[in-house]
Amino acid sequence: MDNIVKFERPTKNNDSKFGTGKAYCLSCKDEWISVVELPLDYSLECPSCHTNKVTLKYPFVPDIYRECNCDNSLFYITPAGIFCPNCGDFQNFEDEEYLN
Repeated sequence: MDNIVKFERPTKNNDSKFGTGKAYCLSCKDEWISVVELPLDYSLECPSCHTNKVTLKYPFVPDIYRECNCDNSLFYITPAGIFCPNCGDFQNFEDEEYLN
Protein backbone atom coordinates (compact mmCIF):
# COMPACT_ATOMS: atom_id res chain seq x y z
CA MET A 1 0.00 0.00 0.00
CA ASP A 2 3.01 2.32 0.12
CA ASN A 3 2.88 2.83 -3.65
CA ILE A 4 -0.56 4.48 -3.75
CA VAL A 5 -0.46 8.10 -4.88
CA LYS A 6 -3.55 10.06 -3.85
CA PHE A 7 -5.14 12.52 -6.27
CA GLU A 8 -8.09 14.87 -5.99
CA ARG A 9 -11.23 14.14 -7.94
CA PRO A 10 -12.06 16.78 -10.55
CA THR A 11 -14.89 19.15 -9.72
CA LYS A 12 -18.11 18.95 -11.72
CA ASN A 13 -17.30 22.31 -13.36
CA ASN A 14 -13.92 21.04 -14.56
CA ASP A 15 -13.80 20.21 -18.29
CA SER A 16 -10.60 18.18 -17.91
CA LYS A 17 -10.48 14.60 -19.11
CA PHE A 18 -8.57 11.89 -17.30
CA GLY A 19 -7.20 8.51 -18.28
CA THR A 20 -5.78 5.63 -16.35
CA GLY A 21 -3.30 2.93 -17.26
CA LYS A 22 0.01 1.26 -16.53
CA ALA A 23 2.95 3.63 -16.13
CA TYR A 24 6.60 2.63 -16.33
CA CYS A 25 9.75 4.40 -15.13
CA LEU A 26 12.60 4.24 -17.64
CA SER A 27 15.09 4.98 -14.85
CA CYS A 28 14.27 2.56 -12.02
CA LYS A 29 11.94 0.20 -13.97
CA ASP A 30 9.11 0.57 -11.44
CA GLU A 31 5.54 -0.02 -12.71
CA TRP A 32 2.24 1.26 -11.32
CA ILE A 33 -1.27 2.25 -12.33
CA SER A 34 -1.39 5.97 -13.05
CA VAL A 35 -4.19 8.49 -13.44
CA VAL A 36 -3.26 11.29 -15.84
CA GLU A 37 -4.91 14.43 -17.14
CA LEU A 38 -5.43 14.51 -20.89
CA PRO A 39 -3.96 15.67 -23.14
CA LEU A 40 -0.89 14.02 -21.67
CA ASP A 41 2.21 16.22 -21.32
CA TYR A 42 4.58 13.35 -20.34
CA SER A 43 6.05 15.19 -17.35
CA LEU A 44 5.00 12.45 -14.94
CA GLU A 45 7.11 11.85 -11.85
CA CYS A 46 8.04 8.37 -10.70
CA PRO A 47 6.78 7.78 -7.13
CA SER A 48 9.83 5.56 -6.41
CA CYS A 49 12.87 7.46 -7.73
CA HIS A 50 11.21 10.87 -8.34
CA THR A 51 12.63 11.30 -11.85
CA ASN A 52 10.55 12.51 -14.78
CA LYS A 53 11.50 9.52 -16.94
CA VAL A 54 8.01 8.02 -16.95
CA THR A 55 6.13 6.69 -19.93
CA LEU A 56 2.82 4.91 -20.29
CA LYS A 57 2.94 1.24 -21.27
CA TYR A 58 -0.06 1.55 -23.59
CA PRO A 59 -0.84 4.64 -25.65
CA PHE A 60 -3.92 6.82 -25.36
CA VAL A 61 -5.82 7.32 -28.60
CA PRO A 62 -6.34 11.05 -29.19
CA ASP A 63 -9.70 12.55 -30.15
CA ILE A 64 -8.41 13.03 -33.71
CA TYR A 65 -6.57 10.05 -35.13
CA ARG A 66 -6.18 8.43 -38.52
CA GLU A 67 -6.34 4.86 -39.73
CA CYS A 68 -4.85 3.30 -42.82
CA ASN A 69 -7.15 1.74 -45.43
CA CYS A 70 -6.16 -1.59 -43.84
CA ASP A 71 -7.70 -0.39 -40.49
CA ASN A 72 -4.31 -0.10 -38.77
CA SER A 73 -3.73 2.99 -36.60
CA LEU A 74 -0.04 2.40 -35.74
CA PHE A 75 2.36 4.27 -38.04
CA TYR A 76 6.09 4.79 -38.26
CA ILE A 77 7.33 8.28 -39.06
CA THR A 78 10.32 7.87 -41.36
CA PRO A 79 12.41 10.30 -43.43
CA ALA A 80 10.48 9.05 -46.49
CA GLY A 81 7.07 9.70 -44.91
CA ILE A 82 4.41 8.13 -42.70
CA PHE A 83 4.58 4.36 -43.12
CA CYS A 84 1.98 1.70 -42.22
CA PRO A 85 3.83 -1.43 -41.02
CA ASN A 86 0.71 -3.57 -41.50
CA CYS A 87 0.23 -3.17 -45.26
CA GLY A 88 3.47 -1.40 -46.23
CA ASP A 89 1.83 1.70 -47.72
CA PHE A 90 3.02 5.27 -47.17
CA GLN A 91 0.23 7.57 -45.97
CA ASN A 92 -0.88 10.96 -47.25
CA PHE A 93 -3.05 12.92 -44.81
CA GLU A 94 -2.66 16.29 -46.56
CA ASP A 95 -6.25 16.30 -47.79
CA GLU A 96 -7.74 15.79 -44.31
CA GLU A 97 -10.16 18.45 -43.01
CA TYR A 98 -8.44 18.88 -39.65
CA LEU A 99 -5.28 20.18 -41.35
CA ASN A 100 -7.14 23.18 -42.83
